Amino acid sequence: MNIRLVKLILPWSAAVLISTVFCLSCTDLDDKPLPGDALGKVYFQSFEIDPNRNYILGRIVNDSPYTLTSCRIAINIYLDNLETGGSFDLKLVGPGDTSLTSKTPLITEKMFMRETLKPGYSTEVYFEFPMEQLRGRAVYTRQIIELKGKVE
Repeated sequence: MNIRLVKLILPWSAAVLISTVFCLSCTDLDDKPLPGDALGKVYFQSFEIDPNRNYILGRIVNDSPYTLTSCRIAINIYLDNLETGGSFDLKLVGPGDTSLTSKTPLITEKMFMRETLKPGYSTEVYFEFPMEQLRGRAVYTRQIIELKGKVE
């Protein structure tokens, strides 16, 4: 009976040790919200939505003095003209466009990017975004929100 007890205690103590080491090593990964001045300095250098291939492809640049570790990208699609057949045409408008004030987005999507991006560098982001059911004309907005990183 004592032998079984030792076998149960040893794996349990090893699991506790491993989880403690893991928790201590991950504390450096904690993101902190970046100051408000970083929001205008982290931006899209290029951005493309391809409804035929169902993807979003963009390049994000970090011109802030902070190391970016994660952010959210918000995309809103507003239907301009619904058609039953044909193609789907998208046009980019700014998030503060006055023509959107009375409209409700047809699609609202928030995507999460977790990649370390040091000041002065850029990265490419790719998201699958199914749009095959959409037809007609639409406008969309895109924003980078909730910047987190390391403030040194």
